[in-house]
Amino acid sequence: MADSADRTRFGPALALGDELVHIGRALHDRGMTEHAVQACFGVNCVGHVPRCTTSTPAPATLTRAAVLPWLLVAGKTLPAEAVRAVLGDELHQTMCRAALLAERDAHVRALVCMLPVGEALAVCNRIGGDDVPLPDDSSFHMIGALPARRVDRWLDIGTGTAIAPLARRGLGGHVVGADVNTAVLACARLGAELSGATELELRTSDLFAAVEPDTWPLITFNAPLPQPGSELLARFWHDVRARVDDHSEVLVHSQQPRDSYIESLQLPGDVLVARYTPEAMDPAFGVTRWRPGGRHRSHLRHVSLTPAHPHVTRADLEW
Repeated sequence: MADSADRTRFGPALALGDELVHIGRALHDRGMTEHAVQACFGVNCVGHVPRCTTSTPAPATLTRAAVLPWLLVAGKTLPAEAVRAVLGDELHQTMCRAALLAERDAHVRALVCMLPVGEALAVCNRIGGDDVPLPDDSSFHMIGALPARRVDRWLDIGTGTAIAPLARRGLGGHVVGADVNTAVLACARLGAELSGATELELRTSDLFAAVEPDTWPLITFNAPLPQPGSELLARFWHDVRARVDDHSEVLVHSQQPRDSYIESLQLPGDVLVARYTPEAMDPAFGVTRWRPGGRHRSHLRHVSLTPAHPHVTRADLEW
């Protein structure tokens, strides 16, 4: 059910109900795929597209395959004739009625930014708005770190626009995405509707506050950069201990102190850290994998990022 933030931001779209998933499928069929967007802009991560095109005008002549990436991902205003040629009249009109597109003076602009991730569409923000940030590399480090094995239940704390659960649909039989920010949850709900992600439940919650006191096979947390005086990450590591058992796995992307990081966590079991910032850099950033039921061992691994290896991968988090 849509909350007040959803109705304010995305009321016309959410009013379409089941029709939204048909819009998502139709966009996929017309070329809004992760591979197609990467190929269009020559990037190895769809999250880099808005940054590399912010000050770059759309080409005067667009191929059919480039229309939707430039419109929906890069956020450029395009001739209505070109957009209609790709979408078709019916889909174009539906997206305008849903306030996903706006047409004026024979030109069309997108009112939301959509990123194709996996087989889904993540809604990141209203284009031109700054209240819901676009995903940064931390989101893709987290996506890359996720396990291959399917789990019954997955709890994504600080889910934001739910980009990780959307990118890895099928990983969890039931997924709860929790965040304290209602603006990003509104985007997450629209992305889930467009993607037909019925397994994804979104909740407003300060860390675990609105989550049932139960253990979870998989818990993830892409921690925001700490504010002065913030103890958010410390609270997470304290509270998460009551939500795991010997079969659980916890993945956290965060800022880390350069020295004695693993020792400061004081975690039992198996702890492996994939740190991708240079060894002399302070603060450092990386992904921590904790298996409470694993044999007691810990290791800090430095990962070199390259154009061919731009983000942490699951292989970086295996012994």
